Amino acid sequence: VSEMPTTVAGDAPPACQGGCPVAYEIFADILKVHSFQTVDLVAGYTSGAKALNLGGEPIVVLGGVASDNLFAVLGVEPELGRAFTPDDDRLGVELVTILSHDLWANQFNSAPDIIGQSIKLSDSRYTVIGVMPPGFDHEAGSRFWLPAVPTLDPSTKPSIRNLTVVARLRPGFGVEQFRAELGALDPALLNATRPRDAAPIRLDALPLRERYTASTQSHDLIFAAVVV
Repeated sequence: VSEMPTTVAGDAPPACQGGCPVAYEIFADILKVHSFQTVDLVAGYTSGAKALNLGGEPIVVLGGVASDNLFAVLGVEPELGRAFTPDDDRLGVELVTILSHDLWANQFNSAPDIIGQSIKLSDSRYTVIGVMPPGFDHEAGSRFWLPAVPTLDPSTKPSIRNLTVVARLRPGFGVEQFRAELGALDPALLNATRPRDAAPIRLDALPLRERYTASTQSHDLIFAAVVV
């Protein structure tokens, strides 16, 4: 999901010419009140780093934050254990994580009993619920994943507040139909958490292959953009 500010003659160029990530609050609020007709899955993700503490010197490791259905949108399942569920993606529940195959192999010696173990990432402990298959490399080389709500909800005072959003079209629908559905969303919903003096925004969408040309030859995956 991206913000794509428009400009008028004489204005300074926008900070995000190609699109900026959308606020987590917008993503969460829309999914609470709106059921899309043109897409069957909408997922969000972002990335950040945490310190993996295995008893010695902490290791800084890049990780991902994902809504519970991201792996379903991407069509991949863990090699060991399970993926996130909506029960993991709530405030107040046990903190869980999914490891990359590389992290599991290199830092945990491919321990077959890794599922259910507790590991420390920065200041919190997480129970390992899954290990992704070898070769799975989403975005910028994330080596672990955390559920979105416990990590990004405003009440947790997160340092990361934005998400990239992808969606999967329902059979029989195209990108233009989804764009029309996004355009019909209530502007008050989209701008409820924005400062009063901020420019209003609306949502737009593009085929994912326009962002990652070689990643797919299908319009089935799309990402949304926020347009001022």
